[in-house]
Order: sequence, then C-alpha cells, then structure tokens
Amino acid sequence: MSGFIPRGYISIHEAVDRIERERFGSEPQRASSEQFGALAASMARLSRAFAGEETPRDKAENHLLDMLANGDMPAEAIGEDGSPNRLPVELWRGRDRLAALREGNAPGFGAVVVSERALSAALAGETLLLAQKMPAKPRSAGGRPPTHDWDEFTAELVEVMALDKGYITRTELRARMKNWAAEHMEPQPDDRTIEKKIDRLVRPNLTSD
Repeated sequence: MSGFIPRGYISIHEAVDRIERERFGSEPQRASSEQFGALAASMARLSRAFAGEETPRDKAENHLLDMLANGDMPAEAIGEDGSPNRLPVELWRGRDRLAALREGNAPGFGAVVVSERALSAALAGETLLLAQKMPAKPRSAGGRPPTHDWDEFTAELVEVMALDKGYITRTELRARMKNWAAEHMEPQPDDRTIEKKIDRLVRPNLTSD
C-alpha cells in the first residue's frame, strides 16, 4: 500500500510486521503477493497450512485477522479527503478478508490502516490477565454486590501498559494507578486492594520492580 497515511496510523502491512516481530519472534518477511499477486500467494499459503508448515508471517496475518474479526481493534480506510473512516467488522469475517489484508485495500472503501495506539492496546491486552476475560466466580443470589467497578480501572491499566510497557516499573505503575483511582473511583479502593488488583492483572515479567 502506498500513499498518504495520517499521523498516528500505520498501514495494515506494517501492523502485520509488528505482530510477526512481537508475537512470533521473527523479522518480518513480506508476503509474496506484493510480487506475484494475491491469488498465487493465497494458494501458496493454503498449501503450507495443509502441510502444517505455516510461516511466522502466516501466523501473524491470521492473528491480525482474528483481532479484527473479533472486534479487539478496528481497522480504517483512508477516505478521499485523507481522513480515516472505520471499516465494518463484517469485512474481516468474509471470504475476501485475506485479499484485503494482503493487498492493503478494502474494495469500495480504500487503503487500509490501523491506529498505532489501538494496536498497542490490543497487543498489551493479550499480555494482561484481564478481569473481564476471566470466568466470573459464581456468587449466590443473596451475596453482596461488588464494592467497586473495576472495568474503567482495567481499561486505564491496559492503556498505561500499552504506552509505557518496558519503561514503567511496578512501583511507578502502582503509584500511577492509585492516583487514577483517587480521581476516578467512588468509593475509592484502599491502596492494598489496588496493589493486589495490579498484581493479579499484570504478570511479573512485564515490569521491573
């Protein structure tokens, strides 16, 4: 894909590059469709899948397609005025989804891009044990209702990790989230409860002490 890309966005090919590097530990190898056409590349890819020989690039493409189809992050198309317009999630559930990814273009919409921030948040979310994705513990009908609503807290935590992962220490993370809770949560949870929540959601290997 060539042409203007708004600030804060990357092409869908660059998104696959990043997933291939960060999730599958491989230096990006662009799909052969750029040289030989989408049909030939898709046939070669199908052959590898049947043979159980998927490349890291194949896996990265599948990973991104699943994220888009599940609504974990949006993709957008560059309109005639140069602004990004959100693509319908149904596009990524149809038979032409791989072609749209490989060609970097959604027919009838335009060149496909993704927000760098949305991709970072989606990838960070996969490395967190998110409370909303964990099975809820059964509670009797007469039990006490939850004292705090942790959904917004968790969303903020995901964003912080997406933007600052690798740079923020656990001590700094705890202090930052305590300040956030003081401003945004009513009633405010106590410090120990916040620390336990962070330790439950953020794996130890994601931050230094």
